[in-house]
Amino acid sequence: MILEDAATDEQLLAILDEYLELRSAGSTSKSEFLADCQFRFADKSVGERLPGLLASLDALHGFAPESERPPAQTNWESLVARKIGDFEIRREIGRGGMGIVYEAHQISLDRIVALKILPTSVTLDQQQIARFMIEAQAAGGLHHPNIVPIYGAGVEEGVHCYSMPLIHGRSLDEFIYDEPPEVPRAIRWTLQAAEALEHAHRYGVIHRDIKPSNLIVDQDSKLWVTDFGLARCRQTNGVDQDGITGSGAIVGTLRYMSPEQTLGNPALVDHRSDIYSLGITFCEMLVGDRFSDGDHIQVRRANPLVSRDLETVLFKSLAAEPGERYLTASAFAEDLRRVLAGLPILARRPSLADRVTKWTLRHRRSAAVSAIMVLFALMMSLLAMTKFAQQKAALQSALMQSDQNLIAADRNLQQAKTNFQQTREVLDHFGLMAAERLRGVAGAETLREELVADLLKYYERFADEIESADELQYELAQTHLRAAKITEEVGAISRALKAYQRALAILLDLPSSPLNEHEIAFCQNNIAILHAEHGEIDQAESIYLEAIGRLTSLDHPVTLATVRGNFGLLLSSMDRDEDAKREFYTAIEDLPHGDDTTPIAAMTFAMIWNNLSHLVQDDDLEQSLVLNQNAIDVLRGVNVRFASEQAGTILHEIDRALATSLRNQASLLTRLDRRDKAIAAYEESIELYRNLIEHMPMTVRYAEELAVIYNNFGRLLQQEARDDEARHAMIQARNLMQSLVQRRPGESRYREALAGIQTNLERFVP
Repeated sequence: MILEDAATDEQLLAILDEYLELRSAGSTSKSEFLADCQFRFADKSVGERLPGLLASLDALHGFAPESERPPAQTNWESLVARKIGDFEIRREIGRGGMGIVYEAHQISLDRIVALKILPTSVTLDQQQIARFMIEAQAAGGLHHPNIVPIYGAGVEEGVHCYSMPLIHGRSLDEFIYDEPPEVPRAIRWTLQAAEALEHAHRYGVIHRDIKPSNLIVDQDSKLWVTDFGLARCRQTNGVDQDGITGSGAIVGTLRYMSPEQTLGNPALVDHRSDIYSLGITFCEMLVGDRFSDGDHIQVRRANPLVSRDLETVLFKSLAAEPGERYLTASAFAEDLRRVLAGLPILARRPSLADRVTKWTLRHRRSAAVSAIMVLFALMMSLLAMTKFAQQKAALQSALMQSDQNLIAADRNLQQAKTNFQQTREVLDHFGLMAAERLRGVAGAETLREELVADLLKYYERFADEIESADELQYELAQTHLRAAKITEEVGAISRALKAYQRALAILLDLPSSPLNEHEIAFCQNNIAILHAEHGEIDQAESIYLEAIGRLTSLDHPVTLATVRGNFGLLLSSMDRDEDAKREFYTAIEDLPHGDDTTPIAAMTFAMIWNNLSHLVQDDDLEQSLVLNQNAIDVLRGVNVRFASEQAGTILHEIDRALATSLRNQASLLTRLDRRDKAIAAYEESIELYRNLIEHMPMTVRYAEELAVIYNNFGRLLQQEARDDEARHAMIQARNLMQSLVQRRPGESRYREALAGIQTNLERFVP
């Protein structure tokens, strides 16, 4: 009988999930849990159904009925301060899946260890003892720097136990919910776990219960995989050791199970289930919250610091079909390494239709719960039948019914796929990925714009068909933002402004949320910049103020500081110097300092220090130089700190900010008549820009800025009577600006700049 009230249904599913976790950990019994739940439902009829549902869960997961369990006779707490064999028990440090872990002193070797123990067989069923021994055997046969090793195992004074190193640290679930790790750290921890799993899989061990509470991070930020109590091991004769659960039993923790794992058929579960479970754990690290169906689809909305490539890696690990996941944990680890290094990943990004497939994950992952709900209706007519064999037959019938429901859901999915087909074709063949790949191809800027324009048309057509789908509207806005960035890079400022404005209009229509408010403010910042470049000062000021007001109520200090810095620059151009200084210094106070400085924060710092330097240079050149040096120092520092973790666009932007700061420094040093140092600053700035253009030749701003630097450098060299070098620099400036005029003949500022450079160059003509 399916509950009609949605809120009650959600609450009931949460209760069942909670019961599974506590039951798997041996922390409760059915009767204890029922007693705790008696006041949790306002609807009395729900409470009446709960015993039958819990009994079904026990059967599905192979938990022994309470009537078959002898009463416990061992007082586990009394073990503290006791001596068991070679071990002196000191204190309890945690409860594992099937026992308690103690800190103990191993007398013979005079060392501190972690000792996991179970009572004797009179207090535990044989299934738990078997699982306990498998845990010791599985981990004991593995030797990997990220797997907690087993020192020894056996039975001491009737107590089953095994010893292992005492890891001083915290389980990953504490980090996720208390202080989520930064993206690079989350990647490193997931990488370490993947490497550990690859080692286990290579030796025929499938963990089957990967989740945050089974991953420990020590004081050196090293991750350890632990708790192999549900592992399946391949013996030397090639036979799987998995006879400890009943047929149809579901092992693992529901929230972290792969879709095939929820069906309760061990034959369907292989090492790729571990990859899926690790993917969910990774998703929770990135989002900083418990995983719920579909969260991985919106992970970048929950955490904007997640790159597109990293999102693709996550999608791959969470594919609903095992064959679409990474084939091995080492392949998963390899792509994580590539993300850290800024290298192209090997995984293919799922198309939109593939992502729709993932929307149905909730149906597959809830297969066990669906089976329970159907089973309950059957059990109501079978109360007189008490034999477990008959209950098992009912369970199998329920699972078959559940499978039929899933088949029907798949038919609906096929219809949904048809509706997405046109969008899929565009995303696969004319998508943003193709446009990004054309970034470095000479002469491809027009093609890039055409690709983005086609993509926008298809998104708009699709959005018209499903106007109420907020997620797709958000995707549409993001596409406009990407289009704006591309058109801005190639110098089409007017088109970029229109794309930003279209994105803003869509975002303003979406339901209010902190993420949307941040995206709106970010979009307004870019619009204000373009208005200012067009000389529309009043419009720019109004938009900046609106963006600042919006960000003040959000927790995005770097974005707020960036907008304040840009607004301060606008105020400075309006000769409102005191107002500009106030914005600059307020922004500096808001930014994270010291070790908390991120690459984006560092670029914001540099921008503000440079703007302040420019603001005071007419009154105090020395102070201006000090402020400029602040910008250079913070950029050099962050480049060193993050060189091994960041790559691609973010490092290019840091290099650009550093090159700009060095250009400003060269100008200040020239005015202070410190020409040797000025020349060195120009040369370093030029080298940085040349590297940027080599990687991104079609980015117009880089070419424009390098042309200005060459021109100024040439004039300085001319003053030093280094005419040949000066002429060479001027020719470089002219060639760069000529290429910009040819590429963008409608931009008058390029023609004006070219005329000025040509005038300077004519002085060298004999």
